[in-house]
Amino acid sequence: MDKFIMTLYMVLGILLRIGIPFGATLLLAWFLRRLDTKWREEAMQVQLGETVLHEIWLSTPCWENANCSEEQRENCPAYQQTNTSCWEVFRDTNGLNTKCQECEYRKELLIPIRINKETSRR
Repeated sequence: MDKFIMTLYMVLGILLRIGIPFGATLLLAWFLRRLDTKWREEAMQVQLGETVLHEIWLSTPCWENANCSEEQRENCPAYQQTNTSCWEVFRDTNGLNTKCQECEYRKELLIPIRINKETSRR
């Protein structure tokens, strides 16, 4: 009887020594997989939001919203680069001026991106 209990203790000890770390590893892997899936979904939402906002910008450029004259458009570097946002052109060439910084169109497009990026970091 003593040998049976001793053998039982050894088997239980081995199972516990292997079973608890193995179970904890499986639980951690399950949790991390769910977290990764959640982060991927959030990243896709941010990417889709940025794509939609860029398409909105391409459909109505800022010089139409600002009612720029033909003369202003011809002298504007942003008007010549239609595939880039005007504030990005000015930032790259000579820095954002106050007109760009206060532009409601720019703020309207950038605020949703900023909010999405901040929520995706959490």
